[in-house]
Amino acid sequence: SSFEDFQAYMHEHRPELCPMPCTAGLRPSAGEACVSRAVRLDFFNAELSHNNLGGLGPDTGSADMRYKHVGNRSGEPFDLVVTATSPFRSHRQSRNGLAKGGKYGLINMA
Repeated sequence: SSFEDFQAYMHEHRPELCPMPCTAGLRPSAGEACVSRAVRLDFFNAELSHNNLGGLGPDTGSADMRYKHVGNRSGEPFDLVVTATSPFRSHRQSRNGLAKGGKYGLINMA
């Protein structure tokens, strides 16, 4: 699936987070802005700077994972922080991180 597919999904299921996606030929209805706040996530240029999702390590400190410089918005890099909102179990915590080659992030779950 594409970035545009994701954007359309978010608009349908969580419109407060993603206004109507802008696509070629789309004419928004009266009063509806065609705006997107979505940004691309680029794991090729990211690094896993903290790995302690659910407090399971191997790092210590905050119970999250941080992918540093995973994206850029208005010329400013940003990090992606992943936290568990319920008890987290991992089959192999050591596999959390970045896929070989860095194309996407990995979260290993039990």
